[in-house]
Amino acid sequence: MADVVTRMRDRSPSPILLAILAILLPVPAHAAGLGAFGVGLVAPLGMLVHLAGLLVLGLWLAAEGGRASGQGVAVALAAAVLFAVLAAFGIRIPYVGLVLEGSLVVFGGLVALAMTLPAALAIVLAAVAGAAHGVALAGWAGVPTKPWLFWPGLACGGLLLSCAGIGLATALPQVAGPTSVRVTGALAAILGVLMLLGVV
Repeated sequence: MADVVTRMRDRSPSPILLAILAILLPVPAHAAGLGAFGVGLVAPLGMLVHLAGLLVLGLWLAAEGGRASGQGVAVALAAAVLFAVLAAFGIRIPYVGLVLEGSLVVFGGLVALAMTLPAALAIVLAAVAGAAHGVALAGWAGVPTKPWLFWPGLACGGLLLSCAGIGLATALPQVAGPTSVRVTGALAAILGVLMLLGVV
């Protein structure tokens, strides 16, 4: 994980993204001492694919604009919690890993190319990505014995990361120039390709 951050630092002109990563990456190490809600809150920070994926999801939805921005986040989080609960009861979705890594390529690529989709399609894609995150996080090693507190924490953790991504879409152009959002999207897409190839 540290190697990935190092490569991103070498390529990216975005100090805000690097600052967020530097702050958030150590958090999961302290999860063992948290309650059920707290464990759910930091669960999305436990793996790079969730950390980067939810940030890029927010970044992409902000670039989409309109009702896709707010509704996309809400639908993604609802799908994450719903499918996490279903996964906890043994209902599985195939190819979750591919969906998570592929979403980095798709969302990052759309941001990099400054392409927008119809709002309905954007919301559906956000729901698919959210469901994949939820299924994967349901099996997280830190899931406590009181899942009814874990799930709200998981939703809040996803909300914080998605909103951070939306914030990046606003802050990056002011700090690093008008093309910085597209560069960040391109870096996310590259990271997704490296994950799909098993390099990261």
